[in-house]
Amino acid sequence: MSVIIDASGGLGSAYAPHFNVSNKGEPSRHELHKIKSTFTKIHGLGTCVYITHSELEVEGANLVLESLFESVKQFLDKRKVRTIRNLYVQLDNVNSNKCFTVIAGVAALIVLGIVKKVKVIYYTFSIAV
Repeated sequence: MSVIIDASGGLGSAYAPHFNVSNKGEPSRHELHKIKSTFTKIHGLGTCVYITHSELEVEGANLVLESLFESVKQFLDKRKVRTIRNLYVQLDNVNSNKCFTVIAGVAALIVLGIVKKVKVIYYTFSIAV
């Protein structure tokens, strides 16, 4: 199984309700409810989007693990298997993805016998202008 987990960046976050234009007397953008989207691409199965409410819940490593566990569950259900031989997880190179919480969560998959081997890959993008 191969999965990519990435969250929308600062500009990718949305505010609800969303208006194309703002009229006089409407609240400013920073006063609206902030919503963040995290995307999970499960190779061979599809893409999932996890919506979180930034003001109400903690994001970071917990969100990465929640989306990873849900992706593993979906893979097992769709493929009708009980274990995964190799799990490849691609994450972006931010501090919350390189913490002990993510390592412990991935190790828990191995200890529980759900996955036999895990490889976590951190990627960075650089754009030359």
